[in-house]
Amino acid sequence: VDPERLAQVDAAEHALRAMGFADSRVGHHGDVARIELGPDDLARAVSPGIRDRLVTEVTAAGFRFVALDLAGIQSGAFTLPLVEVTRG
Repeated sequence: VDPERLAQVDAAEHALRAMGFADSRVGHHGDVARIELGPDDLARAVSPGIRDRLVTEVTAAGFRFVALDLAGIQSGAFTLPLVEVTRG
């Protein structure tokens, strides 16, 4: 993680909050910003006008592409692949 990438994520998350997406997170995947939103905000994010503004704001933060994670925001999602489930 470097300061430039952190600044991109911070700017994109700030834009989401300014648009009223309080429960949100942006993941940095190179040129792609992966947006996680609460389940109630997914439909609003792709509604006319909002989608265009969201893309404009997030690409202005320095990303080339904007992806909406349809699973929504998940606490600890970054570490999920590291968790091993054992069944006894």
